[in-house]
Amino acid sequence: MEPWNFPYYQLARVAGPQLMRRYTNLFISHGQTGRVIADARIKAVALTRSFDAGRIIAADADKAVKISSMELGGMGADV
Repeated sequence: MEPWNFPYYQLARVAGPQLMRRYTNLFISHGQTGRVIADARIKAVALTRSFDAGRIIAADADKAVKISSMELGGMGADV
């Protein structure tokens, strides 16, 4: 049995720290990715798109030892 405020606690526990951080989205060209990822000011990399782009971005993030999050593929369950 969960307390009455359990959903609110879950939201505050996860969203609170995230809202306190400042995130910036960079919309850059393919040719700029390696240089941007290697920059010391960049702490993590996230990508939502294709497998091909994900391979390149993940390899650059790995070389630069950066946290990476990838959501790749389409909406089909077989992807």
